[in-house]
Amino acid sequence: MSKRNLAIALWTVGILNFATNLAPLIPYQGYDTVPIWRAVHALLNHSQIYTRGGAGDFLYLPSALLMLLPLGAVSLPTAKAGLFFVDIGAILVSTAMLLRLFGYRWFGLPGAIALCGVSFAYPVFSRLEPATSTRLYSSGSPAFCWLHPGGRGPQRGLPSGWRSR
Repeated sequence: MSKRNLAIALWTVGILNFATNLAPLIPYQGYDTVPIWRAVHALLNHSQIYTRGGAGDFLYLPSALLMLLPLGAVSLPTAKAGLFFVDIGAILVSTAMLLRLFGYRWFGLPGAIALCGVSFAYPVFSRLEPATSTRLYSSGSPAFCWLHPGGRGPQRGLPSGWRSR
């Protein structure tokens, strides 16, 4: 089997498995989107953002509302779906950034192997379950490593002594 055929087969398996693992999670999305959506609408309507409700209330810093303001322009079902797909995109983009950080291209065989690995990893999908507020923030680590000024190109962000491919 050629390297190209192996890459195509792994991309196909990875995409199908990723989609199969996501399908059962779609109906349960949005539990943690509701307080965010309500807080954005409260801000836009000059109402009280923080209440004494505690759990189920908006618990983030006020600066988080700046990033979340676009949610005020859409309905709650659209906001739920939008944040779900942003989370999926963040997982895939952070995987591609990690590949690039270590000197691999995200497409071709390395990307196919990484997608297969991600698609079989339960912790990835457990981050997409409802009431998990850390899912999008987990993609910040690869971004920090990539943007860290400690090196150039694929060496950027690696601790001293580490080498990329």
